[in-house]
Amino acid sequence: LFNSIRGGYTETFRDALLPIAINAKGKLLDPANELLRKAVQGGSISNPLISEAAGKVRAKLNQIGQELVDSGYLKPEELVENYVPRLWNRRAIKNNPEEFKRLLIADGQVSPEGAPQLIRDILNRKHEFGEGGSGSYFMLSGRRFDKITDDSKYVEFLNNDMSEILNIYSIQAAKNIAKVKAFSRPGYALDPATGELVKAPGEVFVVRNMD
Repeated sequence: LFNSIRGGYTETFRDALLPIAINAKGKLLDPANELLRKAVQGGSISNPLISEAAGKVRAKLNQIGQELVDSGYLKPEELVENYVPRLWNRRAIKNNPEEFKRLLIADGQVSPEGAPQLIRDILNRKHEFGEGGSGSYFMLSGRRFDKITDDSKYVEFLNNDMSEILNIYSIQAAKNIAKVKAFSRPGYALDPATGELVKAPGEVFVVRNMD
């Protein structure tokens, strides 16, 4: 189930990025990467190849968002227009929490009083969207940080490679959707310690919300 869901996501993203990728690993040059993110977020650009790629990426992200709602992982009000996942660097946040906190407060994302607890929650993986990607990178669940309008201010704390972002997001979204769908099968349950689906004896309840 997981492989089927993930495959549908990654195939669309791979095909969308192929015309603008610079090598077999799917990496994008910085200018193309920045233009792609801008276009996916609803901005207007003049490059037709990137515009076409962005349209395909945007449509698939919208589909994934709706599937996360339908599965019960997200609440309908958590859908964000023109949402693009962010890949945060836990090590950078841990090394410079005061600057990260300052930026979040300046953007109105959190109050000065609530900022210390939010930073602790992030570093303790309380709001993580599945397991992180490579190294110390991770995504947040529940479409948090929706008040940030200029990602360039957070460049120290983000991995902005769109190909890597979309690949990791595909894996984590598919994993969460597959888990929820699988909970209706008898003999399986969610391990509260790991968050993984495991075989379990006895009655199994359907879990509707993974957040």
